Amino acid sequence: MQSLFFSLRSLLLTLLVFSGPAQAQSYQEQLKQLQFQNGPTVGTIADEATIKVPKGYVFLDSANSRRFLEINGNPPRDGRFIFGPASLDWFVVFSFNATGYIKDDEKIDADTLLQTLKDADESGNKERKKINATPIHTVGWAVSPHYDLETKRLEWGVRLRSEGSDPFVNYSIRLLGR
Repeated sequence: MQSLFFSLRSLLLTLLVFSGPAQAQSYQEQLKQLQFQNGPTVGTIADEATIKVPKGYVFLDSANSRRFLEINGNPPRDGRFIFGPASLDWFVVFSFNATGYIKDDEKIDADTLLQTLKDADESGNKERKKINATPIHTVGWAVSPHYDLETKRLEWGVRLRSEGSDPFVNYSIRLLGR
């Protein structure tokens, strides 16, 4: 197992800025049912990496992360791991994807990629509707996609909006191991 700060084959990190659920009391009760690992501790990400969880921060394993995402109005996904401050004002979602070799010399067409994301809103919102979640719409880039050859890191930030909430950003980082 490697430390999070060393290279992985591919690690997805998404920073979600959380604006709060509609039913705060029910939300708090649901959170209390999750098995948070309180810092200081070490969290394990897909048996591929570890992350140091400092005091004042929390980590959730895959099963608890799945439920956490669902509580927050996101489609539940397996193989996700949550990290954030104990206040949960924001959180990060980690996942590991052993996709094999990924070429890193291709030019990124940000406009085409953004249109692809916007086009996916309809199908994504159909999935969100099935779980009674509010639709989310892609607005544009908060941070245009870019790749750092030295660190093997691909990252981007998407500005999103949802009915009845403040705009927010989903920030994604892919760490490519070699």
